[in-house]
Amino acid sequence: MPQTRCRSAIISIAIGLAIVSTSVQSFTKSPPPEVASALRAPKLVSTAEMSFLFWRLFRAELWSNDGAFNWDKSFALSLTYDMEFSADELTDKTITEIDRLTDWSTPALAALRDKLSPCMATVGDGDRFTAVGVSPDKVVLFLNSREQCQLETLDLRRAFFQIWLSDNSQFPTESRRLKGVGN
Repeated sequence: MPQTRCRSAIISIAIGLAIVSTSVQSFTKSPPPEVASALRAPKLVSTAEMSFLFWRLFRAELWSNDGAFNWDKSFALSLTYDMEFSADELTDKTITEIDRLTDWSTPALAALRDKLSPCMATVGDGDRFTAVGVSPDKVVLFLNSREQCQLETLDLRRAFFQIWLSDNSQFPTESRRLKGVGN
């Protein structure tokens, strides 16, 4: 019996250390190459996993120059996918969410769709899409560290990133976690 208690205590300690190690590791990891080149001195703001029922869709990492989220400063969001999505699905969902979260007109959404569609690609398990909000009107998209395109439209940064960072996003708890609120 004492041996069983000792074994149980060791397992509990090991699990506890693994959890602490994972938390510390996520805040000390190196940024993806595209983030390192786009931001002066990137620091991880936070991470979150987006899931639906029991399927993990993607893991998100938010990066900024000072480790804090601010809509008015450059930042980068990397999404590493855990399942396949087609380029059309990504484009459609992006436009649908921008429509839901903003007051953009139908012509403005159509113009953005025309610019965004060639930037998208089908993603699968392990693929990483990174979006860098360089200025209020400009977002640069990368797939697996390769630049896909640069999008420029009035107030694009906030409209585009609200999909993941708004309190009204499809994942509000994870959005707050990404922004470092309540971590």
